Formats: sequence, C-alpha cells, structure tokens
Amino acid sequence: MDQSAPDTLYKSDIKSLAEGVEIHLYRKAVPSAGEIMKETDNQPNPLWQEIPRKQASPSFPLSANTHNLAPTGELEVMSCDLGDFYDLSTVGEYYVEMTFDSGKLKFAGGTSNYLQFLIK
Repeated sequence: MDQSAPDTLYKSDIKSLAEGVEIHLYRKAVPSAGEIMKETDNQPNPLWQEIPRKQASPSFPLSANTHNLAPTGELEVMSCDLGDFYDLSTVGEYYVEMTFDSGKLKFAGGTSNYLQFLIK
C-alpha cells in the first residue's frame, strides 16, 4: 500500500528536528591498558556513552504537506550536520541512531539502524 510521508523532518535554516524525531550520539570509552570489560546480553555495553547535545533546539510540528510514497519508494526527508547538534572535537569511535515517536509522527515509530564512524 502507498503511504503518506512528510515533506521534511529537519529544517536547516533553524537547525531543528520535527516533533517526535531525536538523534542519539554515542562515543566508545576506551579502557585503560590491562583493563578488561566483558559484554553481556543482559546489560548495556558499558563502553558506549551517550553524548549530550550542545543545546536543545525547539522542535517544529510536521507540515500538512506530504508525499505519496509507493511500497519500495524512497524519499529523502532529512540531511544534517551532526556538528550542529554535538561537539565532535574528541577523537574516538562513535555511532549515531535516530528514534521516531509514532504517536507524534503518525507514519513511523521505533529506532533506526545505527551508523558507526571514527574521528581521528
């Protein structure tokens, strides 16, 4: 079935995300020499620490403008610079993911796949 998709989830002029959309950034804490940290399935990995945002920016309500999206169709609704939201000056291994509140967005909910990257 076709689905109605929003025009955008990000406004670059005000560096703001749509209501119900959040970006989460994590950095890997590197253990000191000789320190061993075991991962378990029952507990979150203690190596990854969530990075706080630089400052909270107001979110905006979704526009009534939408696109009709076919089952295998694609539509870019967001492209942003993580540096607008987070301090990326620390060297390390990072991952970013997004969460979507289905109560506010009406078209999707849950957590995106994550993207992992390295800053040297």
